[in-house]
Amino acid sequence: FNIWIAIGIYVFSTTTYIYLSSLLVPGFPWIFLVAYGFLYTPFISYVSARMEGIAGQFVSLPMVQEASFIAAAKFFGYHGIGIWYAPIPYHNYGKATVKFREVELTGTSFRSIIKAELVVLPVVLLASLLFSQYIWQLAPIPSEHYPYAQELWHLRALNTLLLQSSTLEGYSPFFEALNLNYVLWGFGIGAATYWLLAAFNLPILLIYGVTRGLGQTTPHGILLEIIGALIGRYYFMKKYGAPWRQYAPVLLAGFSCGMGLMGMLAMGFTLIMRSLGRLAY
Repeated sequence: FNIWIAIGIYVFSTTTYIYLSSLLVPGFPWIFLVAYGFLYTPFISYVSARMEGIAGQFVSLPMVQEASFIAAAKFFGYHGIGIWYAPIPYHNYGKATVKFREVELTGTSFRSIIKAELVVLPVVLLASLLFSQYIWQLAPIPSEHYPYAQELWHLRALNTLLLQSSTLEGYSPFFEALNLNYVLWGFGIGAATYWLLAAFNLPILLIYGVTRGLGQTTPHGILLEIIGALIGRYYFMKKYGAPWRQYAPVLLAGFSCGMGLMGMLAMGFTLIMRSLGRLAY
């Protein structure tokens, strides 16, 4: 596949995103949209792709989009909530490298993938509408039949609106986060940490690990990853030797597949039981 064709497709799609966002949110500074599409997205995609290849981990920098919106409100005078819902060119394509590698290993052509997507898209749209209507007919959402939605939807909406209110007119407490001293301190600590690791011949990947950890929302997941890594390193490596590194990905794939199947099975039983409760008899 010609690399220049790929670059041309990316430039065209990103430019379309920028134009559409500027059209929908005319008061938002276009320079941020250009930075999203042609600076941040290529940078974070490259870092994520390398991390996927080196350590199998996905990198996500937290609060970059939110900080840029607040900066636009504080320094450029933008006021409004529309930018939070605009199709801005803010993406991370690093995860796609895993998909490309899978395609390469299985010998699948891109034409086959495109054909499969064309077949799947109408099926997914139709099935989504049917199942959404079916689930809604079982009971109102939110209600006591859907406790998660009843308890957390309102809280999530309040938290979301609290952050989005930072770009409305008037002063926002979030403006205090955009402080040059905080930025310089963060840059200095990061540079000093990198220098110390290099000076003592310690793994530089520690910085990537910390960066990835900052972007997580489930601390218990990180704790379980550490426990699993220690068990694999000090127990299974001694028991199975070097082949354990080949067994581990297969074990993870099987475990993930099993979790997905059990989740779908449990959801199916739940929907059936809820639908039986609405029958006349």
